[in-house]
Amino acid sequence: MKISSCLVNPRACHETELNYIQAETKKNIAVVGGGPAGMAFAHIAAFRGHRVILFEASDSIGGQFNLAKEIPGKEEYAETIRYYKQMLSKYKVEIKLKHKAQLRDFLDNNYDEVVLANGIIPRQIDIPGSDHPKVVGYTEVLNHSKEIGKSVAIIGSGGIGFDIAEFLSHSDTESQDIEYFLNEWGVDSKILHAGGFKGS
Repeated sequence: MKISSCLVNPRACHETELNYIQAETKKNIAVVGGGPAGMAFAHIAAFRGHRVILFEASDSIGGQFNLAKEIPGKEEYAETIRYYKQMLSKYKVEIKLKHKAQLRDFLDNNYDEVVLANGIIPRQIDIPGSDHPKVVGYTEVLNHSKEIGKSVAIIGSGGIGFDIAEFLSHSDTESQDIEYFLNEWGVDSKILHAGGFKGS
């Protein structure tokens, strides 16, 4: 049997094993990266009584969740970011935005621990033409840093490929109301069909 897990909550389904208690020794901790892992660690470390400083190179915390929330149907990622902003503020985590951590940041301060949560780098494809100006990565699509044409080919059919297809196919449409969403995805809100799924 496989146990469920959560992207941001390591206690999910392990509530009796992983207990957050106050630290006996309070530490001075630096966290590099304000994405999901960095936010989650900084929150719990500060909750346990440590002094935490979080370094984030961009102008906002959230990391890949800032991209994920752009996907139609995944807007709830914005709520996760909102939650962590509140928790980091509540437990007095010092956040340094637009600050790419350098060696001097750690040499000039007396940190007991440095936690690296500096995220991922998207893989580059190695095929002829991949360096063409019209070839863009998913991050450039979702953060609107590159103009996308009307005819698009997506390389890769995993989760990111599907998300990009959803994003592009809805980018010129008006905001969907709940009934439109339920109909598009075949959801039976009245539970008249088995499993609440209308089917095709």
